[in-house]
Amino acid sequence: MTDHYALLAPIYERIGMANFAQSVTPRIFQFAQSRLDWSGRRALDLGCGTGASARWLANHGVSVVAIDSSPDMLLQARGSIDTRGLSLTWRQGDIRVI
Repeated sequence: MTDHYALLAPIYERIGMANFAQSVTPRIFQFAQSRLDWSGRRALDLGCGTGASARWLANHGVSVVAIDSSPDMLLQARGSIDTRGLSLTWRQGDIRVI
């Protein structure tokens, strides 16, 4: 079986596939902080893809564990940000069995 994400991963963000995550993550974060007293909490990003949401959250002080089943997507995610000083962990796994 072909790993379609292996083909898609290198161009995923360039072709706009992460646009939704990039636009909605700040709004969800703002809602969680203002309405749910969520400030300073942790996040689990299931199906993180190339890491758009995980990067945003980590850069805003959230402790993030980001999981994806595709090693190619995670390779892109890991290469997209310097995690020094951030609480951001990338994991490969199948979210159906976590």
